[in-house]
Amino acid sequence: MAGFDASIQSQKVQANNGDSGKQIEDVTVRSGTVFIQTADLSKLLAPHVPQDKISDLSVETKDGQLKISGKMKKTLPVHFEIKGPVSITPDGKLALHEKSMKVDKLPMKGLADMLGMNPANVAGNSAQKGIQGKKDELIVDPNMLWGMPVQGKVSAVKVTNTGLLLTYGVPRHGALRASR
Repeated sequence: MAGFDASIQSQKVQANNGDSGKQIEDVTVRSGTVFIQTADLSKLLAPHVPQDKISDLSVETKDGQLKISGKMKKTLPVHFEIKGPVSITPDGKLALHEKSMKVDKLPMKGLADMLGMNPANVAGNSAQKGIQGKKDELIVDPNMLWGMPVQGKVSAVKVTNTGLLLTYGVPRHGALRASR
């Protein structure tokens, strides 16, 4: 994280075993940048996809594109890859636009559609879990990935060869330089 301007509300947790820590109740991010490495992004996304449909979820980045792969549970598990650029929706969500879809490492868009392996079926339509699939894109609500209540609007995303750089609000002068 770099150049963050945020407010954090917390409440005192009931003491158990002598621990009198605080629990984060709400985080409101006004501006700043955060970098998420691909391994961490895989871990953050995994709980938000339907576990009965998807296993071995993995995220990679290369050449300005994001690739999500895993195994879709059909009669036999089928390996899939969805690859494409990432942009920001008007409401600050991340949109992965499917540029290519592979089934068992073969570029077979028609077969993928026939098997129900488009982004909508891979992610499901569970906006309340933070990931929503549409015909040719996955929409991810970054505020729902953190495992705690976070409010903020992502205004920019940059795909690097090691992860995603998210900008919340308007970054302070020098915030992007500090995060590299």
